[in-house]
Amino acid sequence: MEAAEDVACDQDAVTHDLEESIVAIDVRDKKMMGCSIFSTADGVLKIANDIPMVNENVAEQFLNFAQATTILISRRVPETILAFVEKHAERNAEVDHVFISEESLLSLQIINHESHPNSQAWSVDSSAGKENLSIYGLLHPLASTPQGRTHLRHMFLNPTSNLDIIADRQRTISMLLEPNNEEKTRRAVSIIIDGIPPLAFNQVGSMIDRVVNFDETKFQQRYSVKPGIDVELDALKRQYDGMNSLLTEVANSVTQDLPTWARRHIKSCIFLPQLGFLTVVEQDSQQTNGGFDLECTNDGQWKKSFVDNEKAYYKNRHMTDLDNQYGDIYSQISDREVEVMQKLAVDIIAQENTLLAAATICGEFDALLALAIGATKYGWNAPQMTTENIIDIKGGRHPLQELLAPSFIPNNCLIGDDNTAPGRRVQALVLTGPNQSGKSVYIKQVAAIVYLAHIGSYVPADKAVIGTVDKILTRISSRESVSSTGSTFALDLKQVSHAMKYATSRSLIILDEFGNGTTADDGVGMFTAMLDYFLSSAAQSPKVLAATHFYEIFANGYLDHHSQLALAHMEVRIDTNAVDAEDKVIYLFKLVEGYSSTSLGSQCARISGIPEIITDRAEVIGELLSRNKDLTYNWSKGIDEEADFNHVYQEIEEFLNLEPSI
Repeated sequence: MEAAEDVACDQDAVTHDLEESIVAIDVRDKKMMGCSIFSTADGVLKIANDIPMVNENVAEQFLNFAQATTILISRRVPETILAFVEKHAERNAEVDHVFISEESLLSLQIINHESHPNSQAWSVDSSAGKENLSIYGLLHPLASTPQGRTHLRHMFLNPTSNLDIIADRQRTISMLLEPNNEEKTRRAVSIIIDGIPPLAFNQVGSMIDRVVNFDETKFQQRYSVKPGIDVELDALKRQYDGMNSLLTEVANSVTQDLPTWARRHIKSCIFLPQLGFLTVVEQDSQQTNGGFDLECTNDGQWKKSFVDNEKAYYKNRHMTDLDNQYGDIYSQISDREVEVMQKLAVDIIAQENTLLAAATICGEFDALLALAIGATKYGWNAPQMTTENIIDIKGGRHPLQELLAPSFIPNNCLIGDDNTAPGRRVQALVLTGPNQSGKSVYIKQVAAIVYLAHIGSYVPADKAVIGTVDKILTRISSRESVSSTGSTFALDLKQVSHAMKYATSRSLIILDEFGNGTTADDGVGMFTAMLDYFLSSAAQSPKVLAATHFYEIFANGYLDHHSQLALAHMEVRIDTNAVDAEDKVIYLFKLVEGYSSTSLGSQCARISGIPEIITDRAEVIGELLSRNKDLTYNWSKGIDEEADFNHVYQEIEEFLNLEPSI
C-alpha cells in the first residue's frame, strides 16, 4: 500500500499529543482498500491485507481495531469514506475515550487475540485468528449474532468516561436482569423493530426470498437461484437436468463403435465440471491403457484424462462433439447464477442505510444482552460511577483467576479519600510480600474492574464506587521479541516514561515489579524515585497501584513523608512443623495493611523443585548480605565445612557463657 498523503483527522488534543496509534488508509485502483498502523508505544508497524472492496464498513473495522489517535487519509480515498472517517473521529472525541495501549490490553488480559499462523499479515477478518483466555473472551460467546460480537468488541476497544453513556448501558443491563421486566423487554424489542422502516425491510426480505432457493443453496453449499427468475438460467438448468438420458444414449453410441470384445469394458459416460464429457472405462490391473488395447479399436482419438478407483476416464470423438455442442454447462449455470445474485446485491444495496441501521440496533442490543448474561453467569454487580477521583472496591475478584482456582479470596481496594481516617487521601497503594502470594493478581483485578466499569459493564465485586479515569497506564510485563530493540529493562523504562509524561490526576497507573530488570541498588533507586515523583505532583498526582519486592524502601523510611502512600501485603502463614516444602508456606491471598519484610524466595524455590543444597546455600548468602558481611571467605567454604565451623563456634560460645562453679 502506498504511503498516505497529507490529509489528517485529529481526534482530540490529548490523544493527539500521545501519538499512540497512527493509522493510514489508502485506496488502490478504486477497488482495493488498505491500512497500516504504527504504534509509538512499541515502535511496531502493522500492514493490513488489501481488502477487495471500498466502503465505510471496511474503514470502520480498520479504525476500531487500531484505536486510532491520528488518522492519515490518502487523497485517493473517495469523499464518502473521508466524510465517514471525519464523523468517526468526532464521535470518538465526543464520547470521552479512555486511553489504554494495546500493550496494556494484552498485559491485563482484557483482550488477547492470537494471530493466524500466517502472522506476517493482519486482517480485519475476525476468523483470521482466535481469542485466547481474556475477559473479552468470557463474554464474546454470549453474543448470539455477528453484529453483536462486533459491537461488543467495539465497546471493549473503546472504553468511555461519559457517565451518560455508561448509565444508559447499566440501565439496559439492569432491565434485562430483572425477572419482572419480561414484558418490558418484549416492548423494548418491539420498539427496536418499529424503529426499522418496515416497507424497506420487507422489500429486501421479499427480494431475497423471491430469488434465492435456500434448500438448494444449503445442499450445494453455494447460492442457487429459483426457477422463473432468469430465462437463460432456466434453459441451462433444463439441459443439465436432462443430461442423464443424453449420456445413456451417448454411451450406447460409443459402445456400438467398438469391437464386440471391448464393449463390456465401457461402464458409462459422465459429465464433470471444467473437464467436460468423459467415457468411463473399466481399468484392468494387467493392462495400463484400460480394459482393452485402444489401438485395436482403430480410433486414434481416444485419450486418457485420468484414472480413479480402477476406472479410466477418456476423451474421444463422441465426448469432444458433446463438449463442442454443450460446453461446460455446469460452469455456465454457476456463472449465470453469480450474475443474478450480483443484480440482487445491487438491488439490496439500494436499501443499505436501512439495513445498516437495523444491523447497528440489533448489534448494540445483542452486545448489552451478552453483558447481562455474563453478569448473571459470573456473579457480577453494577458499579457506582462518579466524577469523584476515587476507587473504592469491596469484595473484588479477578474475572479470570476466579474461574481457574478452586476457591478465590475476594479483596477490597481504596484509592482516594479514606473515610476511616478523616483528612487523609490515599493516592498510591504499594504491595509487598512473598512470591506467588497474589500481588500481581490483585493489582490486575483492580485495573480490570475499573476497565469493565468504563465500558458500562457490571464488575466482579460485591460493591464498587469507581471514579472516571482518562487513562489506564501500565508497566506489567514486556512482550520480548527478537524484533524488539533494547533490553527488557529498557522497554520497561519506556513504558514508565510514557506514564510519567502523560499521567494526570484522573489516570490510573499499574506497576508490577518495576526495577527487577537491573541491579538491586539501581532498581530500588528507580522505583523509589518514581514513586516520589508521582506522590509529589500535588493536585496532578495520578492513582498508583504497585507491587514490589523492594521492602527495604519502607523499612528504611524513604517515603514516610508522603501521607498519601498506603502500604499493604498479601498475608502468608509459615508452618515450621511441616515436613514437605510445599506445606511450609500457606498462602492466604488476603490483603492486610503494612509491608512485608520477606519474599520467602528460598521457600518458593523449594516448592518449585530447586534442590535444598542450593536453597540452603542461598539462605546463608542472603543472611550474610543482609548483615553486610564479606562473602569472600564464606563463599570459599562448602556448606558442610561451614556447618562444622558454626557448630564449633556455638560450643565455644556456650562454654564462655558458663558460670564458674565453686
